[in-house]
Formats: sequence, C-alpha cells, structure tokens
Amino acid sequence: MLDEPIENIFETLRTSPSVEAWVFLIRSAIGGDLDDTIDRYYGSVEDLMHTIRANSLHRVLSETTFDIGLERVVATWDPAAVNNVKSVEFMLRLITAFTPPSGFLKLFGFVANGGIFPSNDSETSGSEETVLEEFAWNALRAYFPTAPEAPDKFPAFDGYTRLLVNELQTHKGRAYACVRLLELGHFKPDGANLGEVISEHAEQVVPALLDWLLGNERRDRDSLLASLYLQCQTSKSARIAFQEALEKDGGTIELTDYRAQITIGDGTSITVPFAGELSYELTKSKEWQDLSERGYILLNEITWEETT
Repeated sequence: MLDEPIENIFETLRTSPSVEAWVFLIRSAIGGDLDDTIDRYYGSVEDLMHTIRANSLHRVLSETTFDIGLERVVATWDPAAVNNVKSVEFMLRLITAFTPPSGFLKLFGFVANGGIFPSNDSETSGSEETVLEEFAWNALRAYFPTAPEAPDKFPAFDGYTRLLVNELQTHKGRAYACVRLLELGHFKPDGANLGEVISEHAEQVVPALLDWLLGNERRDRDSLLASLYLQCQTSKSARIAFQEALEKDGGTIELTDYRAQITIGDGTSITVPFAGELSYELTKSKEWQDLSERGYILLNEITWEETT
C-alpha cells in the first residue's frame, strides 16, 4: 500500500506508473475518497482512469500496470459484501469500461445466484437496486457485445446465454434478455422461440425489440424489422404493440394487397410481402384499411376491429 497522500497519486501515475499506485487509486475511488474530484472534473470514475492513462509520460506502461492493478482489485471484490451503492456502481463502471478477466465470473456468479445489490435508503431501495442491476447487465454485455465466431469454444458465452434465457422468466429482465438473445443470434428472427416470447409478452418485448432495431446501425436492420413485423402478426396484442411502438418513433404502416409498406422515422421504406397461408387468408378479408390512419388491426379471424 502506498504511503503518500491521495493528492500526490496523480503525479506518481503521470511520471512513474506502477501496479501499486493504480491499486491505491482504484481502491480510493471505489471507497469514496475521490467523489468530489470525480464529480467536479471528470464526470465518471471510468473517465478519471482514461484521463490518467492518456496523460501519463509512459502510456504503455501506464495502461499495462492499470490493467494488472484493476484485475487485482476485482479479483478480491465481493459484491455481496459491499453495502455502499456508489462503491458498487463505480466498480461496475470500471468492469464495463475495461473488462478485467475476473470481472465476468464475479458478476456472472452473483447474478446467477440471485445476488441482491445494496441500497442506501430503504425508501429508494427498489430504484437503486434496479439501477445497479442494469449496470451489472451492461458489464456482462461488455464481455460479449457480439457472439464469438466459435461459440462452442467459449463456455462463458454458453453460460451467459443460459443466464439470459433464464431471465426471460422474470418480468423485470424479460425485454432486455429477449433483445440480447436476438442480438447474439441465439434467437433467430423468424424462429419459434422468439415468436413464443412475442406472443406471450408482446406489450413488454415488442417495444424493446423495435427500439433496439431502430437505434441500430446493423446492415441487416431492415430484414430484421420485416421479420419482427411478421412475427407480430401471430397475435392481436403483438400487432398493436408493433404499431404503437413504430408510430411513437415517427413511423407508419400502409397495408395493401399481399404486402405491408413500413416507413420508419428516418424515411426508410421497407416492403414486407405476405406469402403462403397468410397472403391467402388476407385476400379473403374485408377491404384493406390504412393501419396507421384508421387504427385497425387484423384479428386471427381475419376481421377488422377498432383498437381505440
């Protein structure tokens, strides 16, 4: 442990970075000794670390010693034993930003075993716990932002997807888990497992899926959006949820024979053709109405019914 005042540690890390100096700084930060400095000059604990690393006279050495120091701190960290909300938040932020090797296992074990995050005030404990849970899921996501090329060679990835599948059973985490499972390829856009979740929990998961797609720069965004639209034709609640979420983002749907024309907020227009049994049934329905203007939804019986 370093014996120097906290105010001197910044100069030490600038001129002669070491693992011990980083461990001292990281522990001081998560212990609350740097709250004022972070709030006033840096905004977040991860920005503090980024800035010190970037300003070092020996940048490579600074980054290397930081990585080792953070790993040492995380390896001895027990989220179940920490009672301070800000301390846990700072650690989760550092894990998210820098993905130390032991961070994934620490959080995976904690979340999988139903760990409960602390709260500072019993009156706000629910909201604080929810915020920390979101930080924890973001930290886990940092280790697998996309699926690895050979998923079967990554037991941690298999464990992560299993954890997400389990999260589908919870009301609080269902929407996030559904989006992540689609993003990682565990759910196929036209797959039965995704369709089942949409049918049973449309009001919760469809807006989340649409928000993710419309805010995404994926090259396959339009085809995914078309697949999601078709998945939502299996139930009235799913169709309503899709329409409302799309219109909230400034989009519209125009129905014509054999196809739907979806226009999203940025002006992109996507044609979704109907095929097979669906297109056959639609030709037997009443005259098509403009879904966006008239607010009608096609029911399972292929009749029209007001949704408002």
